[in-house]
Formats: sequence, C-alpha cells, structure tokens
Amino acid sequence: MRRVVHRVVLLFCFSTLFLTVFAQEVHRTPAPSVVANEGSARLVLKERSSAFSIDLSANASKPVHVTLLAKILAPDDKVLATASVPAQISSTVRRFDVPLNWVPVNGLEDASSSRLFYEVRLEDSSIPALSGILSPYALIPDLFELHFLGLDAIGNGRTYVARVWATRPDSDKPVPGVSLAASFGDEDEDSPKGLKSQARTNSRGEALLTFHLPQMPGAPEDEQVDLEIRGTRGDFQNSLSASLHYWRRAGVLLSTDKPLYQPEQTLHMRALVLDDERRAWAKRPLRFTVRDPDDTVIFSTDAETSRFGIASADWIIPFSQKLGSYRVAADISGDADSRELQGNQLIRISRYELPTFTVNVVANQPFYLPGQNADLAVSAEYMFGKPVLRGHVRIVREARREWSYREQKWETEEGESQDGELDGKNEFHATRTRSNNESIGIAA
Repeated sequence: MRRVVHRVVLLFCFSTLFLTVFAQEVHRTPAPSVVANEGSARLVLKERSSAFSIDLSANASKPVHVTLLAKILAPDDKVLATASVPAQISSTVRRFDVPLNWVPVNGLEDASSSRLFYEVRLEDSSIPALSGILSPYALIPDLFELHFLGLDAIGNGRTYVARVWATRPDSDKPVPGVSLAASFGDEDEDSPKGLKSQARTNSRGEALLTFHLPQMPGAPEDEQVDLEIRGTRGDFQNSLSASLHYWRRAGVLLSTDKPLYQPEQTLHMRALVLDDERRAWAKRPLRFTVRDPDDTVIFSTDAETSRFGIASADWIIPFSQKLGSYRVAADISGDADSRELQGNQLIRISRYELPTFTVNVVANQPFYLPGQNADLAVSAEYMFGKPVLRGHVRIVREARREWSYREQKWETEEGESQDGELDGKNEFHATRTRSNNESIGIAA
C-alpha cells in the first residue's frame, strides 16, 4: 500500500513539472521574422563615400530592435568597407541607410567586381535573422557606360561630330541626363579652341559632341590623337577614349601626255599640287622620278610649283632604254616633321611598227560551254584591202603570255598547236576542242 502511494506521488510530481514547462513554452513570445525588400535596395554614391539603403519590416506586434550591417567585399573576399547602424523595425515598412566609406574609384570595373553583403541581427542575438549578397553593379542608380560612334579621322579646319550614347551596363537601357565633356589630346594641356566640346544625353541616352577644329599645319597625316570623353551623372563618373588620326585632303595629281612611248620620244610629266583646302599649293618643291620594273631610279629632277600649283618636267627616253612598264612619280618630301605626298602614273615603253596586214577570226558562235568544240575560220587582209595569199596560219593553245623585262622578249607557255595554209578563198578552217578556262592564240 505504501509503494502504491509513493508511485502516485512520483507520477504527480512529474505531471506537475511537465505542465509547468509546457505552460512556459506556450506563453513564450516567438522570434519575429524579418523581411527585406532587396528590389528596393540602392547604393547611392557621394563624392568620397556611399550609402546603402534597403526597406525592412518585421512580422511582430511591437517594434523590434535590430542591427543592420553592410560590407563591401573585393573578389578575394577582402573587406573594402564595413559599417552598421541600429534600427527599430515593425510591421510597417521603413527604409534604413548605412553610410559606407567606399566609392568605385575605377568606375565600372570596381562596381562589377565587388559585392555588397548585408545582414540584420536581432538585439541580444548572435545569429543573424536575415542576410544577403547584392551586386553594387545593379544597386547604383547612376551607373552607366559610354559608347562612341564617329569617323576615325579628323580634318583640320573642319567640323567633327561624335555621336555618344549612355546605357545601363546590366540592361542596355538608355541613361538620360549624363553630362559629357570631351577633348582631343591631354586634358591637362591647354588645348586650342575648338578641341573641346560639351553635351548632355537626352531621353534616349544620346548626345552629339561637335568640334570646330582649327587649322594645324604642323600636324602630320600619320600622327594619332586621342579623343577623351568623360561622363558624369550624380557622383558617378565614367569615360572612354578613341584613337583618331588627322585626315589630310592635300594631294598630288600626276599626269603624262600619253600612256605608251617609244625610245627617243619625250615623256612629258605634269603635276597639280593641292593643299588641305583643295586649293592650288604654290611654291612647293617637287621631285619627279621615273623607276624601271626593278624599282631603280633612272630619271630624277626637281621642280617648284607655280602660283597655280603646277609643276612639269620632261624626259627624253634614251634609244637604248629597255622596253617594259615604268612608274612615274611626283612627290613632296621635307624634314622628319613634314608629310610626304606622292602622285603616281604607269607608262609603257615599247617599240611598235605599223602592221602590213590584219588577221580576222570568226567563230561559229559567240560563246561556248565547257567541253564544246570551237569551229574557227581564219582570214588575213593587207592594210590596203587585198587578201593575203598563201599565208601560213598557226593556232596554238596559250596558257601564259607576259613581257620579260630582263630578257626583253615575250615569254609564253604554249600547249598543242595546229598549222595550215590559207586556201583559195583566203580562209583556214579549224576545229578546236576546248578545255575549261582556255584561251587560244592565233598567228598568221
């Protein structure tokens, strides 16, 4: 009986302890849940710092004390900046700011490579109630990148227009209100008037930079100049550069009196020199040269342009001059800082004699398909109209024919040939089996 009483008392004690713990668990306040609207998060840039802001709320009946922490991390997880602020959140959405001692010094490069880590920690709690990682690339509202479209050459004394547009780097959406400042050369230098321009992007993110370029006679044509375009929106800055070169309109227009000459004839050369304004360039030294097919100078003389920009020279071709194609040039050259302008013309020196008769070839059709045979009728007549009697005809398949300057003769590659004599009607008939891309030479 006594054991039964002891068991009842022990069971009652355990029941009382269980009910006490259960009652405490029932009356304990559950931990509030914290909600962050990451879509509203922003990273606003200032001159030497930035501020991270985000909307927070809590599923609680009364305000909850928390700590909002934000960090900027490098790609190697190095902490670039960190800060925290106390906050009091409730069921009503509120926006909280965390000042950070960080700005993207290298523009888009820093913004795209870094990360922003944030967490919300409840008061007297070692475990964060909420955390997340965001990209500053998407958080900075003033972020933009620049694009440039324009000619790769600039003309002195003319107007140059560069089209620039700004877009969001993560979506290619246009960014209006970007202040643009552009200049040629080093911005620290005192650039001449006309080498600077300013503009502002419109609602489509576009702007036109117009430069009224002055005359710069000392700038050589092959010299490059850098176009620097800097954009600013809010406290974010970005820039781009392009390498251009000076575009010159000056030129030398060279002409000869004819394209074909014989030895002992006179080659007349004439050059018209124009400046960058396409006006006659007077009193400019000019050199005329003639080069053979081996690029050896065989004639050279100096001249000066008249007030009309014209200079001329003559060369009497020697009797012993080799036959072939020659290059005539007229060029302006000066010291190392001057430009070089040159005009060129090709001529041919050849001995030609008046022919005594002509050869006529008549085919049975105007064109042929691959593999078709060609029926040819060959005839010859003297220049005074009489037919050539008892003429010998040779038809040859010719693969190559070119003049050899060194050997001073025609060099040919010949295939099969067909020979015959003109008949009583002054005709010779032949049938040729053609191959693809075949040319046929006829000699009489």
